[in-house]
Amino acid sequence: MARRLEVANGSTYTGIEAVHAPTFHIVLRFSGISNAEIANKAKAIADPDLLGVLKVGQAPYSESALRERGRELGASLVKLGFNANIAINAASGKIKILTADPSRLLATMKSKGLSLPTGIPVEQFSGITPTAFLPGGYFYNGQTMSCTVGFTVRRASDLVKGMTTAGHCDNSAYWSTVKASTWPHTIGLIFRQEWIGNDLDVQWSTINSSEWEHSAQIFNGTSVVNITGGQVDYVGLYACKYGRQTGRTCGTVDQWNYWSPGYGWMPRLNRGSGSPPLNDFGDSGGPVFTGSLAIGSVHGKDAAGNMYYNPIRFWDTKAIGISVMCYC
Repeated sequence: MARRLEVANGSTYTGIEAVHAPTFHIVLRFSGISNAEIANKAKAIADPDLLGVLKVGQAPYSESALRERGRELGASLVKLGFNANIAINAASGKIKILTADPSRLLATMKSKGLSLPTGIPVEQFSGITPTAFLPGGYFYNGQTMSCTVGFTVRRASDLVKGMTTAGHCDNSAYWSTVKASTWPHTIGLIFRQEWIGNDLDVQWSTINSSEWEHSAQIFNGTSVVNITGGQVDYVGLYACKYGRQTGRTCGTVDQWNYWSPGYGWMPRLNRGSGSPPLNDFGDSGGPVFTGSLAIGSVHGKDAAGNMYYNPIRFWDTKAIGISVMCYC
């Protein structure tokens, strides 16, 4: 539903949010149209079983307009010599700048006679660090760093199958299995293509072996499961990831979207109170999922233990030509 609404109403669509307390309901938000119009759009496209929990709401800007504004702000800061993160909150229409040294940024702007747009705060933030590390362990073993294999994909043009990892990981690597004592230790991979920037951090490769076939499955931290489809992420969604370093961890999709310099917008999965960090070096590229549904792949982390990921819906909107395979 969310994806269909976004495609049909890109200039006004803001997003949906799952609210879990005090009672569960789903808020559908648009910008620039009335609540009655929003309700009609929902009725025309939503599953009848969802109508009872759907609520409508207004937002100051569409998500696409807010992202573009944040992207322009980030580009302006790069010209000043700052690779700052930008965060947007589609529900409230707010934007904030996140940087390791807010006072330095403000001082630099002042020295050049510049000032921030009204209502945009600057907050201290250690940054988003792509989570790849030096070789060791298993899964996606590169020459200079190791990551985690994501989902099995298929190229639309010729139906060639392959597997993904993060774009910032090595292009030359070996795939290693979860149970090395049962399966061959490593299988070489043939790099196909990568996309870094423009809200993407993904690459794909194919197995360099005629003895193996790609299957639409992932290891989710406890067992190998069939992927049965894709899931559009939304605020409040509870999702999990699997990575070679920290295993299976889970969290909730945050209200803010974050600008990762050099890559673009990356949603955040929030670490729960008292929970361990969601990811660490080596987890990059690992699958992000809910149940048997694919959501995206691990991009990076912050100092607070939250995780940032590249949604598969971005792969679709950017028309990169590969899609997640599923038993569906």
